[in-house]
Amino acid sequence: MSKIEKNKAGTSPKGKSILKLGLLCVCLCITSNSTSQTISEKEKDYVYKQKVTPTDMDNYLFSTYYYNEKKVYNLRNLIQSSTSEPISSLKINPSGTSYAVLSTVNDKGKVRIFDLWIAKKLLHEFKEVKNPTAICYSTDAQRLAIAEGNEIFFFNARTYELVEKMTTPFTPTKMVISPENYFLAATNGNQVHVWNLESKNIRKEFDLDVTVNDIAFSDNGDTFALLTADGLLTTYDTKQFFILQSYDAMGNAKACHFHPEGKYVAVVSGDSRISLINLMDNTDRSFIDNEEGGISTSKFVKDGKKQIYL
Repeated sequence: MSKIEKNKAGTSPKGKSILKLGLLCVCLCITSNSTSQTISEKEKDYVYKQKVTPTDMDNYLFSTYYYNEKKVYNLRNLIQSSTSEPISSLKINPSGTSYAVLSTVNDKGKVRIFDLWIAKKLLHEFKEVKNPTAICYSTDAQRLAIAEGNEIFFFNARTYELVEKMTTPFTPTKMVISPENYFLAATNGNQVHVWNLESKNIRKEFDLDVTVNDIAFSDNGDTFALLTADGLLTTYDTKQFFILQSYDAMGNAKACHFHPEGKYVAVVSGDSRISLINLMDNTDRSFIDNEEGGISTSKFVKDGKKQIYL
């Protein structure tokens, strides 16, 4: 059963604004046999029960897709594509035309591009990359970055031609490009490097003694977030990369995602909880709880009318 709670500071006006945000939509990566009794009949329209457990997801506006084992699904349980190897990453092209799938087996991998609107239509396979470990699109949909070994390859996202490449001091397992396409951040789980995407110069280095579970940029590119397995969320300004704030007690800190307006960040802080943090007041938090557990990740999404949901 899902429910939303406030902490002691949640009685403030800021706390109420977070609570209202959480009530907008239930669209969590949860496999559950029951729906919250507190959800109204209208809000039940946004609960999509799945036959398999989503591993991770990505979206184009409100259209959300996820993968499990060797298949990609949409929210109506329809198979969008399948691979011969287990999928480890799914990224939707920001143009809304296609999506990239990274699949791996026995330390070997493939990156394939599928049509977003025609099920099972393979558009391209990057055969020149033999052991990819991470993928991400630039926000302007011009480039697809693929990491392999100590290199990151940048392909034209429309023609699939190799544009350029750069060397890295480690093998990236997660990458993200800032919304204004100015920075590329990558991590191997303990090290995090942030590069200027145009010059390829390192802007900031982090060498941590704790596992990095997630990295993210705010939608305006002004803030960079590090989420670590010790339950700490740390935000930095992207001008000088000074620490803006540290938020502790994030549980096992699975994943984080910025609200599009930059006022909040959602953190999957446990198998049964999502924490909503007011970035303007670090004492102000609200929670979305699912007593049956099973929460794996969360994302803020917009519909065609630019309404924001979680």
